[in-house]
Amino acid sequence: MLYIGNFKMDIPTENYIAELENIDKCGEELWLALPYPYLSKYAQNLERAGIVMGAQNVTSAVVKESTGEVSAEMLLDVGCAFTLVGHSERRKDKGETYGRIVEKCQQALAKGLNVVLCVGESREDYENGNTSRVLEKQLREVLTTLKEINYNNFIIAYEPIWAIGTGLIPSIDEIEVVVRHIKSMTEKWAKSELRVLYGGSLKANNAKLLKSADGVDGFLIGGACKKVDELQKIIKA
Repeated sequence: MLYIGNFKMDIPTENYIAELENIDKCGEELWLALPYPYLSKYAQNLERAGIVMGAQNVTSAVVKESTGEVSAEMLLDVGCAFTLVGHSERRKDKGETYGRIVEKCQQALAKGLNVVLCVGESREDYENGNTSRVLEKQLREVLTTLKEINYNNFIIAYEPIWAIGTGLIPSIDEIEVVVRHIKSMTEKWAKSELRVLYGGSLKANNAKLLKSADGVDGFLIGGACKKVDELQKIIKA
């Protein structure tokens, strides 16, 4: 099972990293998406601990005259193996369009980075029964546009927007239905069954329940990844 921690804009302290180096991964994969300024600082620590380091974003720009952007080449150069793309907070707060998300995926995959594409529906869409329609749009735009890529480097993270940081989660049946639907779409458009993660208010006290969802290949963890003991409990649940 794959566990990915998204540190967002919090500061990973040296004490946190030292604790993380001693975490028991229980034979599972553990990845961590850090803020840009801390990638170089902690690359060796994470490598020593067998934890895969990644970024929370990557540029879609193809020219070097793009002030303030960070390219896939730069991420690789400091030791990143993956990047998140299309997180709902960036779609909402930064106005990331489907076209821009496709470009980011293309740039990252072309350079050899793994991509974790985040998809998910709003509370309104969920309540109106539009989850499948929203996810189909989000996935179709990407999977039918990308050409000549290695889908072994592509992961889908399903994060219901209404579940992020709210303490609310879908039922296990709902998660299983959505994951099956996502995998059917990846088989249709990518000709491959991609790994699908769940994210949204995953904590130590609900990890065992969420792990019971059939078809889920891992988890994208937000706030809970920022406390090593909480992360350890999730892995061991």
